[in-house]
This record gives sequence, structure tokens and C-alpha cells, in this order.
Amino acid sequence: MYTLDDVLEFPPQVITVNSVNGFVCFWSCNARLHVCNPLTDEYFTTPPYTYENRFVPLCLAAVGFGFCQLSYEYKVVVLHEDGEGFESVEIKPLVFTVGTDRSWRSLKAIPDTKFYTRHEKGVHVKGVLYWYMESCTLPRCRSKIIKSLICFDVSKEEVVTTMVPAELDSLEGGRYVSRIAEKGRNLCLVNISYGPICSLLIKVYIADTSTDLSSFNSWKNEFNVTVPNMAYNISIMNSWFVSIVTDDMLVIQIMSESEIFIDVATGMLLSARILYGSASFIPYVPSLVSLFHRPPLLNSSFTC
Repeated sequence: MYTLDDVLEFPPQVITVNSVNGFVCFWSCNARLHVCNPLTDEYFTTPPYTYENRFVPLCLAAVGFGFCQLSYEYKVVVLHEDGEGFESVEIKPLVFTVGTDRSWRSLKAIPDTKFYTRHEKGVHVKGVLYWYMESCTLPRCRSKIIKSLICFDVSKEEVVTTMVPAELDSLEGGRYVSRIAEKGRNLCLVNISYGPICSLLIKVYIADTSTDLSSFNSWKNEFNVTVPNMAYNISIMNSWFVSIVTDDMLVIQIMSESEIFIDVATGMLLSARILYGSASFIPYVPSLVSLFHRPPLLNSSFTC
């Protein structure tokens, strides 16, 4: 992944982005993204994306890997913070189509916006990449923190921002974190807060992505999990990332240090592991299809 120049300029750093159709995407701090098929050893690396600030890790707000069903193409997307200071910041979406593009393409920028989160990983659901972001509008002195979903349509290459319903994103006491994940090819919102007697309360909501995500009626409470005795050792104000959500198990990454496995039915801690380097668990479906595979076009006279 790294050349000698890369190692001299940036300390080696790699993070897992997400997985689509058996292909896994990684981001490295040399401003490149890497897509591989672990089953076939097929591997692809993008050229470096453009940036103004040499401190690339600080400029990367979000990254994602998606699939366009219409063109049968895979695309990697970067939300890059462009500009210096709070008065001139804008978010520049950059997109690269695997197997087609030779360089990154810039899309319409999101002006006067400052993201607080960094290196946010995308969730790909039914042709749309989602990020849950905390941002503020500029100038900062007259703005407030806004929590919203950033939605990127992989086919149309359009970015849309929608607010998360207040009923899902405001808990008593204000001490909670919210993250998004995928569950059974559906978008879900995960709220983690303190429960009674030093427990953690985890609420999982499933979205109907065919309707307005800013409406409370578009979300359904899938299940709640109470994890006993976890508040003694874990602060919810740390960085959390929800890796896997199923009917049986939750996998949650705490900062970049460890991951915990929680049984949904009982709330008991099944296991915990220390992370080394950039290792993490992601949902994965094996695929034998080549990354550059394109299905043959149907003859126009063919009917079915």
C-alpha cells in the first residue's frame, strides 16, 4: 500500500471503511483508497485524491464505498474538508469510479459547513451511502451543532442532507451517542446511553429508506438491549463505532482500542478483544465475482 515517500511523509495508518458485495474497502493516510476481494486476492488502489492541506488525516471528514446497480460499477467517495479557518470551510465530495476513472472527480461542494467528526465510515444500503455527522454552519459564533444524515446516491452522484428525527436523537440528560449501521440490508440508527444501576442501554431503530428519513414514522424500534455493569468501565463519551448489528449479536468498537461482542437476547458480554493496528470486524459476504465484472447487455429484442 505504501511507497517509501508515503512512509517518510505520513506515519502509516489504515482504517477499514465498509464492505459491499464481498469487496472490502480500506482508507490509508497517503490519500488513497484500497478495494480488495479477500477470497480471490484481487486488489485495486485509487490514485491519491487532491487536497489543499498537507495534513491529510485531519481533512478527511468521511469516506465510503458503494455500488451502482444501474451501471454495475463500484465507486469510492470522500468528503474532504477544503479551506482553512472557520470562515472559509466547505466540504468537497470527491468520487472515483473503479475501472472507469483515471482521476478523482469533484462534485458540488457543501458550503459554509464544518464537520466535527473525522474519518466517519459510510454505510451502504440499496445504492445509497449514509454518514451520521455532527456539523455546524458558519460563522461558528452564531451556529449550533447539527446532527444529520448525509446521503450520497451512488447512481445520481448527488449529496442530500436530512435531519435525524428529534424523537430518536434526544435522550434525557443528553449523555448518549448515536451511530448508524446496516442490519439485513437496512439502515439502522443505534443509540447508546446510560441505563439504571450502571448499565448501558442500547436502542436499535430500523429505517424505511423509501420514505422521508427526517420523519419519526419512517423509523421502527427494532429492539432494546440492556448491558449490565458496563458503565463502570466504559465512558459513552468516547468514540464509538457500531460494526455489526444482527438479531443475535452486536459488535461495537470503542475508540480504536477494543471491540465488544454483546448478546442481543440477554445483554451479556460475549467477548472482548484488543485491537492491534487498524483491525476491526465488518459484515462480510464472500464473492467470487471480479471487481471489474460487467454483465453482458441484454439484446434489445429480448423479452422476458
